[in-house]
Amino acid sequence: MVDRLIQQTFRLLLYMVLTTMVLSTFLANWSFLDGTNWNSLKVTLDGTAHQPVVYRRLMPETVNLIRSALPRAAKQILSETVAPQFYQFYTRPLIAYYEKDFPSITKQASLDWEDPEYRVSYVLMYYLCWVFLFLSLIVMRHTVSFLGTGADATMAGVRECAPVFAVLCLPFSFLNGGYFYDFGEYFLLNLALYASLSGNFVMLVVSLILAAINKETAWIFAIYLSPIWHQKWGTKKTVVRLVLIVSFLLFVSLAIQSRYASNPGSGLGLALFNNIHFWTEPSNWWAVGDHIGRGFYIPRLMLLPMLASGLVYGLKYAPTHISVAAVVSLVGTSLLLLFIGFRDELRNLSLSFPLFYAFIVSAYLERYRRGQAVKTL
Repeated sequence: MVDRLIQQTFRLLLYMVLTTMVLSTFLANWSFLDGTNWNSLKVTLDGTAHQPVVYRRLMPETVNLIRSALPRAAKQILSETVAPQFYQFYTRPLIAYYEKDFPSITKQASLDWEDPEYRVSYVLMYYLCWVFLFLSLIVMRHTVSFLGTGADATMAGVRECAPVFAVLCLPFSFLNGGYFYDFGEYFLLNLALYASLSGNFVMLVVSLILAAINKETAWIFAIYLSPIWHQKWGTKKTVVRLVLIVSFLLFVSLAIQSRYASNPGSGLGLALFNNIHFWTEPSNWWAVGDHIGRGFYIPRLMLLPMLASGLVYGLKYAPTHISVAAVVSLVGTSLLLLFIGFRDELRNLSLSFPLFYAFIVSAYLERYRRGQAVKTL
């Protein structure tokens, strides 16, 4: 019992350190886009952000609710003691870095940070992102149990290592763009995947509804999950549940969009031709991209062999229903990136992240199982 307690304590400490490291990387790249008048944390909190960013309401409304419930003493500590450290380490260097591209960003960010309520909200948003990422690690660890079978030692090793490796890869999505609601999406989609694999329909519906409030594309992820549902519930139940869930998620998203229809911006726009021009230029493949934070540069082309090797490995060993879900999600999100995304903004592939995780982990477990079966013959 003592050994188990030590192991659990060590795991939680590891998750805490890893969560802090990844969030520090995120803030070093983007902070919360302080000073912009179309997608900063400030304008998102007050509901004046441009479309489609303003649609992502789950985390801003949660922060507003928590802030309104905090006692004055707690607000003062966050505003006067904690927030200045975030400003010093993350916001100030970033606004100086981006001033050349956005000349008014320093002035606006300074005005935002003069507001004590905003400083409290900034800290609360950081903590909320931290909690979502920390919980993602826990959910992803439990997901492993539904992705295959193996010896106790092997399963234990995969359960401990797989989520850590996956979250360590997350900063590669921070290249072009990074938003606080990405962390809420990461947790809720992983929770929906876990609910699908475990057959917990109530958890599935709740997680997808929250995901739709967090970001309007959640209904697409429900479609990507359908091969897993089919394996779990059969054709008839899957079709009925898919139609009902997607319809309701679209209703939620459209209700939020109609609420903010008068905000500036026009939602998602077609970027196909600009993206084709970008990707057909050979120099863009060889150009280096800063994926981890200023100072860590790798050629964009290096991402292709990483992806290709994962696909080959997964298709060889992963179960069919997970392979179909993962490949469909990857193709679908890649098309979304090409048609409406921005160049190499890899965070636009986020709807495929949980399923690709399941794809690789299940492939590893199946490969190990086959190897053990051969040894026993």
